[in-house]
Amino acid sequence: MSNLLQDILNENTSQQTNCRVREIADSLPEGDKTAFMDAVNNENITAPAIERALKKNGFPVAGTTIRRHRRGDCSCGKPS
Repeated sequence: MSNLLQDILNENTSQQTNCRVREIADSLPEGDKTAFMDAVNNENITAPAIERALKKNGFPVAGTTIRRHRRGDCSCGKPS
């Protein structure tokens, strides 16, 4: 195996973290969690709009994190 490939594989496993969208959802009361996930899964609601609302309510998160979750490219591995 090449050094480059080994470095990529090592980086991939060392950088895996919990999905921030999932962390936020899990910290919310059930009704808020459902509303939040409905918003995340609604493509008509922009990621920046969700980002602003979350930050306003004390949940710092980037719009890119929301978009990554939407396309299933987060540690969850699939959109929820």
